[in-house]
Amino acid sequence: MLIHPAFFTRFNYELTNLPEYVMLFTVEPALRRDSDFRFRLKLNKDNLDFILPFMINIINEILNRNPESQVVVNSLTLYIISLLCRHYRECYNDDDHMQKRSTPQLQNILKCLQYIYTNYSETIVLDDLLKATDMPKTTFLRLFRNVTGSSPMEFIYDYRINISKRLLLTTNKTITEIGASTGFYDTSHFSHLFKKQTNLTPKDFRNIYYR
Repeated sequence: MLIHPAFFTRFNYELTNLPEYVMLFTVEPALRRDSDFRFRLKLNKDNLDFILPFMINIINEILNRNPESQVVVNSLTLYIISLLCRHYRECYNDDDHMQKRSTPQLQNILKCLQYIYTNYSETIVLDDLLKATDMPKTTFLRLFRNVTGSSPMEFIYDYRINISKRLLLTTNKTITEIGASTGFYDTSHFSHLFKKQTNLTPKDFRNIYYR
């Protein structure tokens, strides 16, 4: 099952409020890439049998292309992701060995990401993240880049831009209001970073994709 990146952009705010989603789609992939970390999510036959009908419904909706199909597809996809997150949490609680082996590293990065997701609309400096994780600066910067592929500030800017995309497409707020609500208090700076990531100004992005 392949999910278009635009889906994650649209529902970024809702999904990143789930710690298990952050672990599944951000932290764990990096740990598996850089170490012998084992995937924690374990699905048995009963789990797969439960999820399969929802996936079949998604395929049918895509093929049928009814007026309401996109809404149904989005809802079912969110439901499947939520089920995976719930099962992930249950697997984690039941796996004492994995908790003891990897919790310190995982939890420190998770604390940092959750701090960013909660406070993205405010001014965030490196010292704030260091306090949230209680880690030495050098260790934190190395681990953060290993997990996310970027520096803390690059990650924060990218996250703010993703939130602003959703606001541009789902609200009637002005560009200035959206910039301020996502932590960009200088509209010119907001527009510059937005265009750097999307090759479009916020105004052009809204004009092209807003429906």
